[in-house]
Amino acid sequence: MRRPRYALTEATGWQTDMDSLQAAVDSAREAGQTVRAMVVINPGNPTGQCVTRETLRRSVQFCADNNIILLADEVYQANIYQDETPFYSMLRTAHDLGPRVVDRLELISFHSASKGALGECGLRGGYLHMHGCTEVFKRELYKLFSVSLSPNVVGNIAVGLMCNPPKVPSLPSPYFLFFQLSYPPFLPPSLRPPPRAPLFSSPNPHIHM
Repeated sequence: MRRPRYALTEATGWQTDMDSLQAAVDSAREAGQTVRAMVVINPGNPTGQCVTRETLRRSVQFCADNNIILLADEVYQANIYQDETPFYSMLRTAHDLGPRVVDRLELISFHSASKGALGECGLRGGYLHMHGCTEVFKRELYKLFSVSLSPNVVGNIAVGLMCNPPKVPSLPSPYFLFFQLSYPPFLPPSLRPPPRAPLFSSPNPHIHM
């Protein structure tokens, strides 16, 4: 398997240069290669940097126009440590572009319970959401998962809680505090906790090296 090479633009915060991407795909196809999919990792690992909304729109448009499956790795959406560029899902972006684009797009979005803000790396569970994929593809993928995966009970519970988290009540409670610490990007600014970055650089009298 060969991957077309394309450039990122430092001046725009390392966003994707769509002209370079289009040239790479055209060159690969002229060489007889079949370009099947494009992967977008948003937010990035390990910095939590988010792709701008304009880049997301252009990525969706690009894949729809070029008949390329778009794979959206969004497992780090709870690990965002800045407010300048908010997180937007690829599916939401596609729908915002309207039916002329979203109806031509094949999109698979990924999320996981093991990449949360509290370090739940032992909770091995996740899901994928398919949009615009054929029923034959869905059946074959389900068959593949059925013979190769062994889901664990704790991981399934974690995914259920991630998809349907505790509702934010009007008064503080343990559930509210958990939600506030785990998913600050999804809360109004007035309810978000202080940035965690200073905690890593401040001395802690309870930790001795």
